[in-house]
Amino acid sequence: MKELTSLKKEKQNLQSIIAQIEYQSKNWLQGTLRVSPNKGYYRYYHYVPAADKKPAQNRHLTKNELGIARQLAQQDYERVLLRVARQQLRILERHPGEYDPHALQDVYQNLHEGRKVLVMPLVMSDEDYIRQWESVQYVPGTFDARDPFFLSERGERVRSKSEKIIADKYLRRGIPYRYEFPMKLMDGKKEIIRRPDFIVLDKRTRKEYIHEHFGKVDDPDYAKHQLLEKLALYAENGIFPGVNLLMTMESSQYAFNDRYLDHLIKQYRLAD
Repeated sequence: MKELTSLKKEKQNLQSIIAQIEYQSKNWLQGTLRVSPNKGYYRYYHYVPAADKKPAQNRHLTKNELGIARQLAQQDYERVLLRVARQQLRILERHPGEYDPHALQDVYQNLHEGRKVLVMPLVMSDEDYIRQWESVQYVPGTFDARDPFFLSERGERVRSKSEKIIADKYLRRGIPYRYEFPMKLMDGKKEIIRRPDFIVLDKRTRKEYIHEHFGKVDDPDYAKHQLLEKLALYAENGIFPGVNLLMTMESSQYAFNDRYLDHLIKQYRLAD
């Protein structure tokens, strides 16, 4: 029964991918992308085959036309993905024992590196997903000159000794995280940007958790503005403790104990 349910989900996933690509193909550019290595970099060309007595074109794309290169690379990838998805769907319907659950992931995995950097994969392996998740670039938060200086083992500046302990724990346990990543939230009808202390990734499920460390919970002003107001804002955006929000705390009388973080990691199975 479990196997039948799994195959049904695989079939639905394939059908969804096929429908998505078929819809997007209506807006594809004519032609394909050609990639040529050039002194450690890549040169990109927009190739349009000969048709209707018109000669083939192979136009070099400049740096200002990188958007065209990305679109061509994406549709080339999706064209192959569509073919493989249709093939695997036929196999699943006729010979389920021959179905390859990794076939779609391999389409991206087997791309030329010059194409990989341009493509946003629709299906990817866990390793590729984690690599892409960790490679997202963003501007770090700012610090005042009077702020204490703490540096994590990964080399980023954090705001407290406890945050350094947390960052280093995630790094050592192999848990992908982002520190003070800018996140869009709704405050009533207004969109605002907030920077959670950490966003961590569950490598098994690809689920993201916000982790807030509250460092002065016995300070009334801090408790109101940093803890209670933040929790209310998160709740408004569907972020709740025990669901997708992890919390650690300390006070002037109770120092942060990283063993509690170990318990959280174990409870949510964030590490192997």
